[in-house]
Amino acid sequence: MKIIRSYQIVLFVLALFVAGCSFKQNNEQAKIVQFFSDKGRLLDSLKNVYHFESVSFNKIDDTNVSDSTFCIEFVNAKKLPSLASGEVDTKHLNEIVLALKGTLNNPNKFSSYQIVFVEIHYYLGHKFEFNQIMHVVLNREL
Repeated sequence: MKIIRSYQIVLFVLALFVAGCSFKQNNEQAKIVQFFSDKGRLLDSLKNVYHFESVSFNKIDDTNVSDSTFCIEFVNAKKLPSLASGEVDTKHLNEIVLALKGTLNNPNKFSSYQIVFVEIHYYLGHKFEFNQIMHVVLNREL
């Protein structure tokens, strides 16, 4: 009898975990629809180029902007915008920012734009993040 209850508890906890992951994915999708006029087509194109696993938005909540910087993270990209020498291609990053700004519903809401290529790994229940590339552009520089 105790084995069955333990099994049920494990299944319940696993179901909560899966539901939480699904909610986060749906929440990010809702943000894409909310902020982007193209409903994420540009992000899909970028995903085809850089082969990232997902997109995450920081400093933005569901109703308001909590910071004047629009921050978007490309998680676990297999390819990075870099030159043949291995250096970061800032010109290409600026082009990505311009393209993202052009698809936002309200681009003037932000004073700057930040792109982060982040690598995320989980080990023993802990989340480890490593920013591979971080690029910030002020709105007045665009």
